[in-house]
Amino acid sequence: MRVELDEIAAARRRYRSILAPIRRLPQEVLLAIFSLCRESYLGEDSLDPRKFPWFLGHVCHMWRDLVHSSPLLWSSVALMTRYTSHSIDMIRYHLERSGNILLDVFIDGAFRCRPLALKVVDCVYGHSYRWRSAELRMDEKRFMSRTFPCLQSLRLFYFSRSLNQRFLDAPALRNVVLRSSPDTICLSPHITHVAYLYLLDVLDSRPLFAFPNLVECHVAQMKKSPSTSTVHHRSLRFLRIETPEILATLNFPELEYLDLPITKKNDVDITFSFLLRSQCSLKHLTIRDGPPKGVDVSSILTIQSVSLTHLFIVLDEENYHSICCMLSYTESSDILAPRLQYIEVLFNGYCLLRDNFIRMIESRWLTTEKGLTQFQRLVIHTTGQYEANEWISSGNMRKMIREGLDVVIFEDFHQYRRSLRFWLDPSMAGKEEMWI
Repeated sequence: MRVELDEIAAARRRYRSILAPIRRLPQEVLLAIFSLCRESYLGEDSLDPRKFPWFLGHVCHMWRDLVHSSPLLWSSVALMTRYTSHSIDMIRYHLERSGNILLDVFIDGAFRCRPLALKVVDCVYGHSYRWRSAELRMDEKRFMSRTFPCLQSLRLFYFSRSLNQRFLDAPALRNVVLRSSPDTICLSPHITHVAYLYLLDVLDSRPLFAFPNLVECHVAQMKKSPSTSTVHHRSLRFLRIETPEILATLNFPELEYLDLPITKKNDVDITFSFLLRSQCSLKHLTIRDGPPKGVDVSSILTIQSVSLTHLFIVLDEENYHSICCMLSYTESSDILAPRLQYIEVLFNGYCLLRDNFIRMIESRWLTTEKGLTQFQRLVIHTTGQYEANEWISSGNMRKMIREGLDVVIFEDFHQYRRSLRFWLDPSMAGKEEMWI
């Protein structure tokens, strides 16, 4: 009798699972849910049956049929270091399931030259004609005969000069992230967005900006000072740098967005000279990792006063009076940053500075008759929940919020770093690097 009861209970549980609400969802809705999950699993080993999308097919027969007949769910291919005797069959099946849609490819070169691994990689190389984005941590001669007609985004690590000439045949390639300088590789001249993550021996900065259609460039820490050769570029609009010294050789008249650290007084002088020489009209200025005690950045704000609409800066008791007091000085006809609409600050100061900062915001919020553009958005990063509550509890702040000021306050002082988009260009939203 007990055995029969157990069997009935088991059958009842199976029947209940059949009636589960998720089983009654239309396939179109279920597929949309699976597709939204795809980005959460980017970069996970495609040869691991416990990973996406393989594990979805383990749930039930209906899910398995749906998953294995949906090419979009198989459009990401990641080859790590886990290879077995079944790897070749799995990757072939994976590529077959992806149909003819474009692929996002990640290949980790840690496999070195193991025969089994190379056979698996060759299977993926055979579909290079439909690669959409790729991150390649390798230096493989198998690239030599490949073409990449659909490749739009590329990240390259650990490559050498033997990779030269391999990506000229990529007419759709527009954004590239390199681990080294571009003189070790020939890229499509149509590149519009490029980032250099590590520059060891670069002395001449001209090759960094050699692409005629370049719109955005990121230059990481340079180990050596650049040469004195001046670099002119007429289309570059977005620039993020880690070493302000490189600005001494640049002239970018169309620059709109500048992101840089200010860690010493010489950085201010170089940046001021660059802006004066370029005669650009900055709209966005981000000063991060500084300025330190005794370094006044007000000259940088002054030279871009007319055009500046967005400002990001670190505020503490050392630089407050040189920045906030100038922004709140509305009695003068020469108003600093009259078009400023968006300000984001990392605030590391005591309550008196907070109160003064709120008064500065209020003075700009109320003084519209003097030609000031009213603030639209204020983002504040504090050091904890208590400080965040102090900002919100201010009567003047609550009043401005009720009147329409958009205020966002983060309790984590360093949360802004995790929320940063890779590319500065707004047109690249939704086109971020797949594997970052």
